[in-house]
Amino acid sequence: MLTPTTSDAFKLLMRGEQALTAMSINGMKIDRDYYAGLEPEIINEAAKLENAILNSTEIGSVWSGMFSTAANLDSTDQLKKVLLSTGFDRFKTTEKGGLSADKEVIAKLPYEFSSRYLKYKQLKKAWGSIIQPMLRECDDKGFIHPLFNLHTVSTYRSSGSDPNLQQVSKHDKLMKRLVRTGCIPRTPDRQLLEIDLKSNEVSVGCCLHKDKQMLKFLQDPDADMHETVAKKYYRLRADEFTRDLRTSVKGRIVFASFYGAGYESMANSLWEYITEENPKLATGEELKIHMQRLGLNSFEDCKTYTEKFYDWYWHTLFKDYDQWKTDIWDHYTKVGYVDLPTGFRAVSAIGKTQLINLPIQGAAFHVLLATAIGLVNRMKHYKLKSVAIGQIHDSVLLDIVPEELQQIVEMYMDSQDDVRKMWPWLIYPIGAEADISKVGGNWCDMESIGLLQRAA
Repeated sequence: MLTPTTSDAFKLLMRGEQALTAMSINGMKIDRDYYAGLEPEIINEAAKLENAILNSTEIGSVWSGMFSTAANLDSTDQLKKVLLSTGFDRFKTTEKGGLSADKEVIAKLPYEFSSRYLKYKQLKKAWGSIIQPMLRECDDKGFIHPLFNLHTVSTYRSSGSDPNLQQVSKHDKLMKRLVRTGCIPRTPDRQLLEIDLKSNEVSVGCCLHKDKQMLKFLQDPDADMHETVAKKYYRLRADEFTRDLRTSVKGRIVFASFYGAGYESMANSLWEYITEENPKLATGEELKIHMQRLGLNSFEDCKTYTEKFYDWYWHTLFKDYDQWKTDIWDHYTKVGYVDLPTGFRAVSAIGKTQLINLPIQGAAFHVLLATAIGLVNRMKHYKLKSVAIGQIHDSVLLDIVPEELQQIVEMYMDSQDDVRKMWPWLIYPIGAEADISKVGGNWCDMESIGLLQRAA
């Protein structure tokens, strides 16, 4: 349980609930015909994957043999029984002592199975958990009114429901295409605008653990964290490096590691990138060929290689951050709680990974929430025609009138200034960047307008 310990913290929750409720009431327009037409595409692709899993993978063959016509890839209980029958013993343990076969556990399985199975689950989730609820919750005017909750996540981040649009990451290409394409402005003469706090959790984390190398990456314009990691992992010379390779490590290594991912799950996504996307180096050489010259000829090679990299990453590159994680866990095991700089105290019985992430994730969300409160209140005060319609992770989604764009930018930046004055522990300024749709466009096909800047 995470409890506000100051009156200001309590007020933040109350005012945050008001701002998020306003977004829900405003609602998001959707293209119902587009979503209804997706069903055959998703069902056909899922059926192809199911056939490939059960008939072309070793684990799938065991699954089919155990359950015959009753084999159900949606059954986690069946999956665990299949894995136990093969001698697999690398499950996670739930809080109640049961076996867990989550995404990170799946990543430990042979690539031929894990890659297909995770894509299958992704498709089923897109249809069953997001698109069908969107169609069900759509009102007679073509609007959905998703809820944004502040009471369900132990780290005090928000959650979504009815439907949960927070499951639709812009970094997940498949989910982004399937779901975001059908989210449109309320009238054809308007645009969608998504304002995102740039590297919010990384920046807030630096304000807490003060890792020297990470602070250098944030403060020195010539030091690029993602470029450094990409060059180290792929062992690239300057003339081989590309921006695509830099982007590839942001989610697969940097943010995955910050959220507690182990080297095995990282290896799974990296191996998929190397073998399936197989981009070219700046010299024209294929990445797959380049990595083969480094000895990565199989997924097992990739796991071994990634394990060594993982050790360097935490014990050399970000050693101060690693020590902070040890210190905060030791503190929690002694006193039974951890305090957030935003005025909250977590007193839950939770695991090490979640406990370490909690102060950063919770504080980072509070930064976003306080900024969103300021933005929504300013838009209401000045009677803008544009409206805020959603909060997705570190971003606020708006349905705007084009001529109000710069005014909204100024209001957002004013709100950021207020937050920095309220919390002096924010020693590093957090920038914001935005993506915008075409007039009458959609939430998928957005163009970057870069960092928010005040009018000259």
